[in-house]
Amino acid sequence: MALDTAFVAAVLEGIEGTLGELIERVEGSELQASLDVLQSRVTALRVSIFEPAHEVEEPVPVETAQTFPSVIPDGALSLGSTLAI
Repeated sequence: MALDTAFVAAVLEGIEGTLGELIERVEGSELQASLDVLQSRVTALRVSIFEPAHEVEEPVPVETAQTFPSVIPDGALSLGSTLAI
């Protein structure tokens, strides 16, 4: 199954904005740094998918998003955890 590149880029852009809001509101420099790295990686992924594909309209395989590595430690954002805002 393939998704439209404009849709993928829009979703990633929304994630970037959400991460930006989190970075501004969380306490703890380590978590802020991890979120900043994640935001940078999402931006790079969006640009790498959308910019070349914008020239040649090709669908993006769903598997591309599944191979994106996580930079937030396991359990850091579990449902039971709280963040100081």
